[in-house]
Parts: sequence; C-alpha cells; structure tokens
Amino acid sequence: MRAVLENELSDHPTYRSITSSYALNYFDMNKGKVYYAEAVFDSVDKAANNGMSWAIGMLHATDTDGRYALRDYYRIEDNGEKWSHHYVYGWTPDCVVSSDYYKAQGYPDWKFSEPGEKIKIAVARVGEVFYSFINDELTDKFVYSGLNDRSTCAGVLMLGNDITPYPGKISDMYFVTGDEAEAKVQELESSAKYYQDFGYARVLDGHDTVTFTENSFEFKKTENFSNRWWDVAVKANVAFAGKSKVEFDYELTNAPNGAGTVRMYIKQLTGTSDPTNSEGFYNGLQLRYSNGALIPQTAVTEVYKKHDTDEQWDHFPNKEIDFGENFVSEKAKFHIEIMMEPLNTDGKTKFTYMITQAETGKEVTFSEFATQEALNYVSEDEVNDFYHITFMTENLEFKVSNLQCTSYKVL
Repeated sequence: MRAVLENELSDHPTYRSITSSYALNYFDMNKGKVYYAEAVFDSVDKAANNGMSWAIGMLHATDTDGRYALRDYYRIEDNGEKWSHHYVYGWTPDCVVSSDYYKAQGYPDWKFSEPGEKIKIAVARVGEVFYSFINDELTDKFVYSGLNDRSTCAGVLMLGNDITPYPGKISDMYFVTGDEAEAKVQELESSAKYYQDFGYARVLDGHDTVTFTENSFEFKKTENFSNRWWDVAVKANVAFAGKSKVEFDYELTNAPNGAGTVRMYIKQLTGTSDPTNSEGFYNGLQLRYSNGALIPQTAVTEVYKKHDTDEQWDHFPNKEIDFGENFVSEKAKFHIEIMMEPLNTDGKTKFTYMITQAETGKEVTFSEFATQEALNYVSEDEVNDFYHITFMTENLEFKVSNLQCTSYKVL
C-alpha cells in the first residue's frame, strides 16, 4: 500500500504517500472493462519543496498481478516548468507525451507546481479504449492490446523522487461502472474543448497550412510554404500499443504541380516534441505522385535503423512498390489500413499496409519489418511501448478522416 488513509470514517477520506517510490492503491471495485474513476490531488509549491520532482495520477490494475498495473500519471520535472504524461506497464521504461504538445493544442495550465491548487485526475475504460482526463477535460485516449483480454480496475498513484514521498494528498475518490460509466465518458468526450483526433505536431516558420474539423484534417494552401515535407506535421492523438490496426480514409484534394509526396510515419511516444526528426521514427510510408496525378504512382516504405558506418540511428527508404495499373487514375479516394504486429523473434515488428481505392474496391497489400529492437517486452506476450501516426506533405494537398484504432491481444 505504501500510503496512509486519513479520516477514513468521514465523508472525505484522504491518502498521503509514505514512500519515496511508487505508492499504488486500488479502488474497491469489481474488475471489468467498463468504468470511470477520479480523484483530486494537491498541487505542490515547488519552492517550498526544494524544487524536487514528483508524479501523480491513476492506474489500471490487471486481474493477475497488481504490480503490473498500467500506470497513467503526470510527472512534474525538477525545474517546475515542464511536466509530461507517462504511460508505463510493468517495470519497463516509460512512454511519454511532453507538456509542450498539450500547450500547442491550447490546453490550460493545470498549475501542478503552484500552492493551494486542487487537480482532478480521472481515467476510464470502455472496452478496448482507455481515456485520460484532467479537470473534466479529455487529454488522451488509446488502445492497449496487452490488456485487451483482461479485466482491470482503477486506482490512484503517487510517485516520489527517490528521496522524499509526494508531499500532497489525494481526496474525493470516486468511481462508477457499467452504463453509468459509459454515460460519464460520453458526456466528457462530447463536451471536450481541446481534444481533437488530430492536431499539429510541428509547424516551422509559421506555416499554418492545415484545416482541422471533427475527426479529420486537410493540408491546404501548400503554395504558401516552401514545400519541405518537414515544415509541417500533423499527429493523430489516438495512441496504440502492441498488436494494433490503425485505419483511416485518405483523399487527394489537389493534384501536385510537379512531383509530390505524402508521408505517413508511425512513431514511438518517446517524449520528443518534434516527431519529424530522425530520432524515434519506427516505420514509415511514402506515397509518391507524378505531375497532375490523382493516384499515387508508387509507395516507398521506410525503416529506422543504424547507419552502416556508425552506431547512429536514422530512417532510410527500404522498399518501393509500383502500383502500375492497380488503381483507376481519376479516383482519388482511398481507405488505408496499417497493421502493427510485434513478433517474438529478434524484437522485430511486422507492418502490413492495405491501400484500397474507395470507389472501385481495388486494393494493394504489402508488408515491411522493423529492423531495430524497439519494443520493451514485459513477458513473452506483453509489450509496453505506445505509438502514434504522423502525416506530412510535399507539394500536394490531401485530407485524412475517420481515424479508427483497433487493439488485438498479442499471442
């Protein structure tokens, strides 16, 4: 337990941590696949706390061993200016979303480091989808295949800094299950002010060229920037882990004047605020267009691996697929599915791409293998790392909509 329950018989019992490491506490609820749980955490005066770091949040405990709970928490760094949203399963390294990303999306300052603040943190699970909330605002949702076949329950988490425990308290703990939980999640998701399925991951030199609508985005006005593909990146806010399928509708809205390229990269959530740099690319796909064409001429897969001459990692083109006469030239709408399958051989992961022309049903399927050992295995059939998909463009305009992510148990 590593925590002290105070005022147990009152209407407002509180927890405080007595350990400088993890303090995990589970709610007295039946394990299942549909629930919502929240708690209120104290902020901490960084100056009074000698500038030391800590973390607060929630967790999803499995039905086999509570030590391997999926921890969903917010880590406040030593400088007090930065924090990050962490996911970690088991005792393997964290997967991290930087606070810079939330700031860029317009989220408010939650004042983790200002004295006297109360911060409500909540998690929810509805089937295979896991949700994160702060002060009733949806911040993240993801699917996690390692828990897809398992029942879980919610709990609270306090994390010290290896010297002192988290110096605040937890109060107002609350949970619901079943229909009541689904209704609560639906209410919060429908009223979300900041969360979108897509958002900017990077914009250089003010190249604001993307239009965001509900469950979609569109690269527009590409003539207004330099056509360097790394100038602007759009990130899907849905994360996924383990054996997962991400799929979406894709449409070219303005044919290229000259050659054009669309890039779709799957990247680990490693905490870097720039998903367009070489560090952390896991697997990628380029769709290459010729002058004036509405359909891609070829697809080029990319892998992230070490240079032949040194230990530095980078991303490299690996395979080219010629579409030939597979697609009807005047039909610009496609449905794209990407299946990610971690393999229990050499730490590799298989990516299978299926590109289907929406109007004709014609399809092309091909596979690529990650060449680096990028997954942190907890056991033979469990993985820890989370991923997202990022989109970029060069010299053409396109739209992505109806993003869905499905989780599968890793076998």
